[in-house]
Amino acid sequence: MALVFEIKGNKKMDKAQFGQYLGVEDLKIEGPFPMDGTLVWTLIRKDHSTTSTVLEYDGKDNYSVVFDCLASYDDYRFLPYLLDSLSLFLTDKHYMVPDPNNFNPDIMRFLNPYELCNEDWVQERIGDAIAYAKCVMSLHSPYNIEMPIDSMWYVTESVLNEYGVDLHSSTPRIYGYIQYLLRNKKLPFHENPQAVAGSFVPEEEITVEVPEHVSIGTVQSWQTDGSITTESFCSQDVALLYNIGQRYLAGAHVDGVVLNDIGTIFQEGIGLEKNVDMALDWYRDAIKNGDHWFAPSSLGDIYRKGTSSQGVQLQKAIDAYLQGNDPYAWFRIGQSFEEGWVSEPNLAEALRWYEKAAAQGHHLAVKRLETGTL
Repeated sequence: MALVFEIKGNKKMDKAQFGQYLGVEDLKIEGPFPMDGTLVWTLIRKDHSTTSTVLEYDGKDNYSVVFDCLASYDDYRFLPYLLDSLSLFLTDKHYMVPDPNNFNPDIMRFLNPYELCNEDWVQERIGDAIAYAKCVMSLHSPYNIEMPIDSMWYVTESVLNEYGVDLHSSTPRIYGYIQYLLRNKKLPFHENPQAVAGSFVPEEEITVEVPEHVSIGTVQSWQTDGSITTESFCSQDVALLYNIGQRYLAGAHVDGVVLNDIGTIFQEGIGLEKNVDMALDWYRDAIKNGDHWFAPSSLGDIYRKGTSSQGVQLQKAIDAYLQGNDPYAWFRIGQSFEEGWVSEPNLAEALRWYEKAAAQGHHLAVKRLETGTL
C-alpha cells in the first residue's frame, strides 16, 4: 500500500538545490529516472528509512509524492516536513489540503501537513497497511514491499513465524518486526524483479477476513519522548516463542530481539508461569545474540529493582545498562553516577551520560538537566 500526495508546481526539480534547501544530512536523492512517461526521483534517509519515498513528475506541472505505508516510523514523522518543504521549493507556497473530515459544504477548511499527518493518522495508516498485509499473507501469498530501497523484499507468514510473530499478532508487533527485518535486510527477496510486477494483490480483490488479535497479556513501556506504548501478546505469539526457545536451547541460532521477547513473557507471566529468574537468563542470552536495545534495559531494571530470590544488585544493573544502545539505559547510568549506587557520586560522569541520553531526546534525561544543577 502506498499514499500519494499531489503538488502542482512549475518549478524544475533540482535535487542538489532541494537537498540543500531541506538541510537533512543523511538524505540521499537519486534520479531523475524516466519511467512510463514520467520522471522519478527516490528519496532515502540512510539512518532512518526502511523503504523508499518517490517523487514523480508528469511533465505538466504535476508532482506526486508516493509514500509506502510500511515506511519506518521515523519517515512518518519526517513526512510533514518533506511535503511542506517540497511544496515551498516547487510552488513557493505551503502544502495545504482540504480537511477530509470537514462535512460542512459551506465552510472550506484546509490542513497543513502537520495537522494532516498527526499521530492518529499515522496509526491508522500503519493499521491499514498491516491489515492488508495480513489478508494477503492469509491467502498464502507473499506480501511484497511496494517501495523497497534496493532488493524486491517480501514478507510471508512463515518468515514472521521464525521471529515469534503470527498473523494473529498485534499490529504494533507485526509492524515492529517487519521494520526490524527490513532494517537488517533479513527478508527474502525476489531474484527476478520482472516477475513481481503483476504479483501485487489489489485490495478490492481480497475477500478474506483480517485475522483477529486476541490479547492474553500486555506490557507497557516508556518511549524516548515520554509516551507510553503497550506490547500485546496473543496465545499464538507465546506458542511460537516457546517453540523458538526450545530450538535455541537445542543449538539453533535465534536473534537477540526474539530471545528478549521470550524473557518478557517469562518475566510478566504471559501464557507461561511467571519466572523472573528464567527471564534473567533469556535477557542475558538476548544480549549475547545481538540485542543491545531492549534486553540490557530489561536486565538492568530487574537488577535495579531486585527480585524475591536475589534482592537489589546495583553493580549488575550498571553492568547491564552499559551494554545498551538505548537512551533509557544511558539515563540510568547517569543516575547511578549522580546517586552513587556503588561508589562515591561522580557528577561529571553523571552529566556526561545525561547529556548523551538527552541528545537522543530521552524525556527523563531532558527533564533532569532542566530541573537541577549537577
